[in-house]
Order: sequence, then structure tokens, then C-alpha cells
Amino acid sequence: TWEGWIRLNDLAQNSFITYYKNTGNNHESVQFTFHNVGGLRYIRANSSGGNAVIIDSGLSGWSTDTWYHIAAVRSGNTITLYRDGVSVASGTESANINPSSNNPVWLFSKPWANTSSFDGYADEWRITKGTARYTSNFTPQSREFYPATGVDDITSNNNSGFNVGASTLDTTGSVNTYGPFSSTQYIRIPFQSQQQVSNITAGGWFYSDNWSNADGALFSNFQSGGFGITADRSGNGKLEGRVITNTSPETIKSVSVNLSTITSGWHQIYITVDGTDLKLYIDADEVASTSISNGIVYSIVGLIINSKLLTPLLLYCKSLVLFL
Repeated sequence: TWEGWIRLNDLAQNSFITYYKNTGNNHESVQFTFHNVGGLRYIRANSSGGNAVIIDSGLSGWSTDTWYHIAAVRSGNTITLYRDGVSVASGTESANINPSSNNPVWLFSKPWANTSSFDGYADEWRITKGTARYTSNFTPQSREFYPATGVDDITSNNNSGFNVGASTLDTTGSVNTYGPFSSTQYIRIPFQSQQQVSNITAGGWFYSDNWSNADGALFSNFQSGGFGITADRSGNGKLEGRVITNTSPETIKSVSVNLSTITSGWHQIYITVDGTDLKLYIDADEVASTSISNGIVYSIVGLIINSKLLTPLLLYCKSLVLFL
């Protein structure tokens, strides 16, 4: 999936948006372009330099000085072009793309043709390998892909890291760098009052070679309050973000997806709470949400990564962040 936002200065341009060339062949390439007749265009050039596949949207509906979300998606042998979440063209492509680790993907130009550079503005560009994110019409995100993949706080609060002020991490079992965690290993982030806020973003990068078999807590500070993300809690087969919003009686709000839908490997997993909604994100996509009537309530328990208080989860973890 190639996607992002563009604003055109000129509809008469023939320019590259995304360009990938196979290093092993001087002609074979895959191109996502804007064309003065074809509009949004997908091209695969073959080894002899000819265009084996061309899929055009046409110029109808395009204007200068207007922001559009655009996407080119391959699902199986079907290529679909989208503008603002609506399919504007589709076609078939049966050939495999032959990637080379020696050649980069070029954005908004190609290395030897400055005259074909994109004339306009672009924002929030994302390339997703191995996943057709959209297979039907959709509503594009109206803000940055969020949570971000960096380790710093992207909110106006500008709080980066786990805590405000100095503290010591308690570890057990000689956890190396970012894992793997075994059944007795955990990292504890000591309690500090700055952690007790109603609005948070909490998460990080987690790895499992089989998420369907995951069982335990990715991180949590549950004890008469708190928040966390768990896997297969009480055998429910779900990746679940949970917050406690009341202690008497105890009120738990949760959002979840089935573990079986998560592919093996590294994933960025976050929950966000803004006082009115609890949301779960995987790889910057919102996958579940629910409304909450008030913020999180807390006890004086620190945050635990791979909690030994619950059934432990054998996984890797890196770049865990808590945005306050």
C-alpha cells in the first residue's frame, strides 16, 4: 500500500509520486505518478522498457491547491487507486514485483529525471509492505498517522520517556536489551505521581513469533486502578487494552481485537485515553475504540512490563513509551 496526502500546484505535470526500480534490470520499475491526461496513474514498466500495466484515474475531479488523500493498493492481482478513500480506478497485475535490497524507493522524483519531480505539496506519506490496507472505500485519517513511530512525545505536552525526574528500573532474570522475556522476567517502572493522569498514550513495539499463542500482560499497572494491554486474558483469545475508571464498584472499560488476526513479528501497539474515548492502535491504525464516562483511576502501583503478576508472555519489547 502506497498512500499519503498531496496538493497539486499544476494539473499539467507529468510527475513521480512513488518510484521503485529493480537494480538488476535497467528498465523494470513500478511507478505511482500524476499524469496530465491520465491523472493518478499506476505503471509497471517491463524489462524491455515498455509499460506492461497502466491504470489511470483520469483528470475528472482533480483541482489545484486542494489536499487529497491518495492510495495505490495491491491485493492479490488487483491494483486499486483511491482518492479521498473512494476508488477511482482499478486493474489487474499478475506479475511479481522483483525487489532489490540495493535500490531505494524514491518519493516525488526519480534520481536521473529532475524534470519529472512532483510539483506541489505532500504530507504523511506511508508505504506498507505485505499488507493491502484498503480493499474497499474507506475514510482517510484526518490527522497524522498516530501514534507515531518515534520514541518522543508528539503531543503538545512534550513529556518524553516513562517518568518525570530520576528513578531506577527494577529488573529480574537478566533481561537483555529488549528481550526475549521468559516466564519469570519483567521490568518494573517505580510509581511516581506524574504517572497518574486521566489522558495518556501508552505502548511500544512488541514481537511474538505466534501472536495466537500469546498469553499474559504486555504492560500494566493494574491494582485497584490503572491501565494496560493484555493478551488472552482469562483465555479470551484477544489482545485487549483495559483501563479502570472506577473502584467502587470497580468499572473496567476495554477495547480488543482477536489475537489470530495479528501476524507474527514486530508490531507497534498502543492505547490512548482522552477522557471520553479509549482506543487501541496497531501499527498506527486505530483497530478498536469505546467511550468512557471519566478518566483512569489509580493506586500507587508502578508500571510493569511483562507483568509477573499475570501469566507472563514470552515476547520482545522495545521503545515502550508513556505520554502524559
